[in-house]
Amino acid sequence: MVIGTYDGIYRYDPRTQVLEHRNHRSGDPASLASNTVREIVRVGRDWWYATSRGISIARGNSLPVGFTSLLHRRGDTSSLPQDYISSLMAADDGRVWASTLGGLSVGHHEGDYSWRAQTIDTRDGLSSDNVNTVLA
Repeated sequence: MVIGTYDGIYRYDPRTQVLEHRNHRSGDPASLASNTVREIVRVGRDWWYATSRGISIARGNSLPVGFTSLLHRRGDTSSLPQDYISSLMAADDGRVWASTLGGLSVGHHEGDYSWRAQTIDTRDGLSSDNVNTVLA
């Protein structure tokens, strides 16, 4: 069982009753992007964590020592449009959809650890860039 909180993520094993914890560590880019975890989604073998400061990806292990984070990069249209992630949804075709305060983002896999985001926002017809949730 994996639990998202305002203090990071916890993994609980009901069989052994062991509770493990991971959180954001300031200055460590391999730590969880933020302690505020809003949603957890399985994408293939990976675990994706929607946080208040981007998306953190755990490769194959729900509670790794290090994460890969997808973040907004100013001026880079292939990055997230904004870092506050409201919800995540993994589509059957392998794309990952993220609702943000900067529009709806769809992630396209471009290699083992590389993702490119495309944004759908008010320029495409949404009434607001504040997207709360998504389901495809």
